[in-house]
Amino acid sequence: MCILLEVVFLYYKIEFFLNKMSRLNKSIVPTFIESQDFEELPKIDEYVPQHPMLALHAGKGSVHQSDHLENYVEVQPFAALIK
Repeated sequence: MCILLEVVFLYYKIEFFLNKMSRLNKSIVPTFIESQDFEELPKIDEYVPQHPMLALHAGKGSVHQSDHLENYVEVQPFAALIK
């Protein structure tokens, strides 16, 4: 009889623990963390590569190449047929 009571007690204890710890039974309270710090962040200097292979490319900068669309000429291939 004593063993039966212990088993029943253990069963209810496990059931209580599972119900208490279940994610389905917990109510989720949304929390918002608002920062009170509205200061601007300090400006970070531009990255300078330290590796020798990258340092070769860093000094070149960007060279502006002309765009082929700047030389666009509108063509009317059937203009001679429409006359």
